[in-house]
Amino acid sequence: NSPGEKSYSLRPRATLKKDEEDTDQEESWRPRGRSKRRSKQKCLPLSKYRRKTANARERSRMREINEAFEALRRALPHFNSRTENPNEKTTKIMTLRLAMKYITALDSALRQADVDSDGE
Repeated sequence: NSPGEKSYSLRPRATLKKDEEDTDQEESWRPRGRSKRRSKQKCLPLSKYRRKTANARERSRMREINEAFEALRRALPHFNSRTENPNEKTTKIMTLRLAMKYITALDSALRQADVDSDGE
């Protein structure tokens, strides 16, 4: 190899790049501040932690919603007899539609009772 020619290494580029990052991190280490360059390994556990906590929050939120739907199903009279197939699980939209019908029926019953009591 002459001084003007470029020499080629037989090491894989990924290994060379990792070695360069390691030396850069050692040189740029500061005791009080964070270094500008972070390795992927340091970011990964943080993002895993965030993902796990987000998943836990979502599971908790869905559990609360499902419990609220169960309470609504229990509050509706004759809920099981209104479904076509008793073995079929009632969907959330079915529960909401039945609740709307029940509220409408209660409202009309109250209005009718008001009209009947005013007429007497």
